[in-house]
Amino acid sequence: YILISKPTEWTDTLRTEFLEGFKAFLDLLSCMQGMEEVKRQFGQHIEVEPEWEAGFSLQIQLRHILSMFQDWCASDEKVLLQAFRDCHDALILCNNRAQHSEPSDFYMCKQILHIQPYKVSQEPVSIHLPISRLFAGLYLHVCRTGAIERLHQHVDLTSYDYTHLAEHSLRCLVLVAQVSAEMWRRNGLSLVSQVYYYQEVKCRDEMYDKDVLMLQIAASKMDPNHFLMFLLLRFELFDVFNGSTTGKDQARKKDLSELLKLWNRLTEEMLFLLIVIVGERYVPGVSKVTKEDVIMREVIHLLCIEPMAHSSLVKGLPENVSDTASLMLNSEHYK
Repeated sequence: YILISKPTEWTDTLRTEFLEGFKAFLDLLSCMQGMEEVKRQFGQHIEVEPEWEAGFSLQIQLRHILSMFQDWCASDEKVLLQAFRDCHDALILCNNRAQHSEPSDFYMCKQILHIQPYKVSQEPVSIHLPISRLFAGLYLHVCRTGAIERLHQHVDLTSYDYTHLAEHSLRCLVLVAQVSAEMWRRNGLSLVSQVYYYQEVKCRDEMYDKDVLMLQIAASKMDPNHFLMFLLLRFELFDVFNGSTTGKDQARKKDLSELLKLWNRLTEEMLFLLIVIVGERYVPGVSKVTKEDVIMREVIHLLCIEPMAHSSLVKGLPENVSDTASLMLNSEHYK
């Protein structure tokens, strides 16, 4: 309720008090970061479906607050830069807390990537990453407002490890790809439901879209070869493309056939994600588009699926644009 009225003028006292509240909010999001982890079930089907609704209920309750916090930060450059710094520090703290193994060197085509070994299919992974997604959202506002030119005065950009920052967002997207490839069938319907809501219109803007945005940020800042190696490692295709797969699990032709099908499906999912990272640029701050352009594109995509009534169109749009869209769709231009 307090955040509904965005200030038109900022005072030093308002900046100080708002940033104190923002830090308290970051503490709450830090508790949510990585909650309700799931681990792939091997051998037999999971016996009891785990609780998952609470995490998404909390996410749905917070989605408007997350958006309003970002709008407040974007309205004042000093606040935006300090909030960005605080969010970065919170993200690094959460990532370090979740790190369980030492980084190793991975070699491909005379390129070396120094990164922590990790396999989504074998280790715990979480779909709840509010700190990572808030960081991506603030980075977008830093770019959109032009504050990126003065960012170096507040943070040491040379110390940024973008693989570290984008790590958990990529893990989440790989989890979605592996669920689509039917690698997690033994984990029951609870995980399928989580993946559905992760991409559903109510949660998409502050979950799936922000994860894609985080990878776009990493792709724009990293060496392209290292970024592709990063993708291959997390999709567990690094050895396949590097020509170093072993034959210990390929004794029977049936096993080899299933493995080839899995590799092909994961490769398709990885290439699809790569297309999304490169091609999905209809976001203010990522490319030079207006909010009206974004709404027009969303409407066209929905109408390409099937003819829709006005009310169905508004329901199918992300909530951060649906109010504006409702007004625009009633205009004579759109009619």
